[in-house]
Amino acid sequence: MKYLNIILFLSLVFSACEDPELDPLQVDKLKKGSTLALRGESYDNISNEAFATGVDTFNVLANNANETFTFTCDFVSENFSDLQSVDVFVVAKGTRTKVLNVPASAFKDVAESNFNRATISIPFTTLFNAAGGNICDFKPSDIVSGAISYIDIENDINLTDGTVVPASAIVNSSLTESTAFYPAHKLRYVAKGPVSAPVKAFLSSGTDLEVDLTQGFVGGAEGVTFKWTAEDNPNVSGEILSGEGNILKGGTLTNLTTKKQSVVYTVVPTLPNGCQGLPFTVTTAFCNASDLAGTFSAKTTGAGVWGGSDACTSVWEGTVIWEEVTEGVYNVKTISPNGDTFVDISMGGYYGCYGTNAQANLPLGDLRITHQCDRLGFIGTSQWDEVYKFEDVKVSGKKLTVKWSNTYGESSIVELTRSDKDWPTPITF
Repeated sequence: MKYLNIILFLSLVFSACEDPELDPLQVDKLKKGSTLALRGESYDNISNEAFATGVDTFNVLANNANETFTFTCDFVSENFSDLQSVDVFVVAKGTRTKVLNVPASAFKDVAESNFNRATISIPFTTLFNAAGGNICDFKPSDIVSGAISYIDIENDINLTDGTVVPASAIVNSSLTESTAFYPAHKLRYVAKGPVSAPVKAFLSSGTDLEVDLTQGFVGGAEGVTFKWTAEDNPNVSGEILSGEGNILKGGTLTNLTTKKQSVVYTVVPTLPNGCQGLPFTVTTAFCNASDLAGTFSAKTTGAGVWGGSDACTSVWEGTVIWEEVTEGVYNVKTISPNGDTFVDISMGGYYGCYGTNAQANLPLGDLRITHQCDRLGFIGTSQWDEVYKFEDVKVSGKKLTVKWSNTYGESSIVELTRSDKDWPTPITF
């Protein structure tokens, strides 16, 4: 009876509300406290990102002829004998079309509930036809952008005394975080399919813009074609404002000003079934020229686990050199205590934590530090294939403090102080 107590409590709390928006159950419209509550997987799916706020999903690229929309719910009421039936409707273009009448006999007593429960299944074709019968009306849903496409389903309760509890009397959104109760009166049968998140392309002025549109196209891009358009930015020259293909070729873009500029391309995919997919944007942003080369005083403190098991807290002080090899890409070297110069991506961390064995453990290969579009990072791999990343970056005048780590658990906090000028800002990671 605990679920019934919840409803009765809410009834007492909200019965005096004059503002219907403050009354999540719209209690004044309910009869005998009767409602439907989602149960089992149907309840779990509501908060599962894979279902994109839906109870069930269908694929816009699949043959859904044999698919069914299924949900499980309890009839929550003081007296189960009050239930006559449940009517299921599809809502499309302002019209409600009844697709199923579920009799009270479909609701059965179950051990895990105080109320009678039914699992209701409706063929996809029934719902699809009631919604208009055109697959191209539905686009793949994207939970990240909030663009959700779905067949809208509503459930009304018919009581034995002739009373109807309509779906409109229940406001789902006010109770979505309840662990015990989620109304089953307004449900979504969500369209899924391949989508792309917005793309950001960073480039230097005077650079050719080329973006592979199939990369990051979640759900597979096989058979998908792309067209794109952009609005002219008068502060940028060289734009190609429209085109098609898997590679967005936006032209040789030159920033005509000293301020940051961008060009936004709207990309419209066409799915293999001929329907238009969910549009997404490719936004270009011109990078500030990188100017981090120099010779710095360094204080490097070991952190993390070194040598596979031993924690390191040793401090190394010396000289670190960032040598620009191409724009925004830097070789990193340290000058060892005996005066020798070595390529050292750790910026002294290996000397501090490995001591006399430092040179034997130094990561070599083509590891470099990169500073592109104000973002600090690593590129390349060492002879051991470990991955390096920055975890923190702070700038304060002539001092740059960074923390790096790798997949072996090794890490260091490095303070680099330059004597010639302040570090440029922002430097992010």
